[in-house]
Amino acid sequence: MSRPLGMRGFSLIELLAAIVLMGIALAIAVPNFAFLIRKSHIETQAQTLNSLLQFARSEAVVRRAPITVSRAGNVWRVSTATQTLREETFNSEQATIKSNPDPLALTYTSSGTSSLAATANITICRDNDLTTAFVLTVDRSGSSRLHTRGLKSDNKTVLASCNP
Repeated sequence: MSRPLGMRGFSLIELLAAIVLMGIALAIAVPNFAFLIRKSHIETQAQTLNSLLQFARSEAVVRRAPITVSRAGNVWRVSTATQTLREETFNSEQATIKSNPDPLALTYTSSGTSSLAATANITICRDNDLTTAFVLTVDRSGSSRLHTRGLKSDNKTVLASCNP
C-alpha cells in the first residue's frame, strides 16, 4: 500500500496486526508468570523456615542455653525459657507446611544438637503440586537442610505426596 510522501503513522491494518501479536504474547506469558510467582512464594517460605531453624541453633550455641522451636498453627516461634527471640507467621494460602513428627517439638542444646530422636522431615507444598514442593530435614546433630525442589531428602527420589 503506497502512501503520499508527507504522511506519517500506521494504517488500521498495521495497528490491528500489532494488537493481535501483543495479545498472543500476553496469552503465553501471563500463565507462565503466575506460575513463576507461585513457585517463588513456596521457595521463600521454605528458605524462611530454614533460616529460622538455623537462627535457633546458632542462638543456642551463642547463649549456651536451650532454645526451643515451636509451632502454633501458622506461627513458628524461637524462644528461650523466658523470652521469644523470633517469630515467623507463614501464609497458608501460599504454602502448606507439614512435619514428621507432627507436631514438631524441637529444642537445640548449647552444643547445637537437637532434641530429636530421629531426623525430622518438613514438607513445604501448595495445592499438592509436588513439582514445586520442598523438603526440609533437621538431623539429630541439629543441622537443617533444604533439599532440591520436588525431590525427597536423598535428592534422587521424586516426592510422592505433600506428606513428609
